[in-house]
Amino acid sequence: MAHRQMSVRRAVSALIGGLAVAAGGFALRAHFQVDAQLCNSGLGAVGQAFSGSVATNCTLVTTATDVASFMLLVAAILVLLGIVGLVSAHRSDGPPPNKPRRRRPDGRGLFG
Repeated sequence: MAHRQMSVRRAVSALIGGLAVAAGGFALRAHFQVDAQLCNSGLGAVGQAFSGSVATNCTLVTTATDVASFMLLVAAILVLLGIVGLVSAHRSDGPPPNKPRRRRPDGRGLFG
């Protein structure tokens, strides 16, 4: 029973952590989305060609959006691991206590 509680705690922790990382990734992406669109436009390309500070800012914006994408990938993996952990912890309970274990027709246990 203690093993099951620990695996459920880990699964819930992965699920909550994944959701928190996803929220951070979405917030980061939303914050830099307008700047990223401007840097990727034709006007942004002209600005980068004539100004070094614009090129530096666009590099930072691109890096931030790449980090946000990586955060969303990690979040998806954590959420999937949390869901799988919860499902496997639920299935590893064994039969409910009110159901008798199945026996073979000769009366012996499953492996006996």
